[in-house]
Amino acid sequence: MVHSKTNRKYDGLQADMRRKERRKKFLAAGLETFGTTGYTKTSIKQLCQIAGLTERYFYESFKNKEDLLCVVYQQLIDEIKNAALYIIENRKGDYDKGIFEAFETFFKWFEDDPRKAKLIFFEVLGVSDRVDRVYREKWLNLFEQNFLFLKCSLCFLLGCLFNRRQLYGICLVRSFPF
Repeated sequence: MVHSKTNRKYDGLQADMRRKERRKKFLAAGLETFGTTGYTKTSIKQLCQIAGLTERYFYESFKNKEDLLCVVYQQLIDEIKNAALYIIENRKGDYDKGIFEAFETFFKWFEDDPRKAKLIFFEVLGVSDRVDRVYREKWLNLFEQNFLFLKCSLCFLLGCLFNRRQLYGICLVRSFPF
């Protein structure tokens, strides 16, 4: 059977699967270097060394280092969002417990892997106008999808200082500027 060059199997994998595997390696290398060394101190050469691949394969998946940063960042935000949605969906009606559990999960997520916190909260800031837009869009999207959860979360935290029921009512009626 004749295979086209792009569809040929190598090491048991089709070309598109090999590309996906290489991309995963660069994503892991991006999290590692951006989350430890930092974005500005990371070179494409370092990313390639950590991924165990050549620059040719880097440019197969990404235009530049900034593209990789944006993709890694977006994946991390999606992980947070999915974890929050899972907790919210499984705590129907028990908001206090759900909010507490979501915050525990959120902070444990960063505690378990501090690279994620560094990348999400520091490394993406001020890189470029494009990265700033991605940052704002992903956070706004996260807030919009979890708006009620976030309002209730803020109320839960403020509930230590004020009457919790009053604050829940205010949160449900009034929008907070996030």
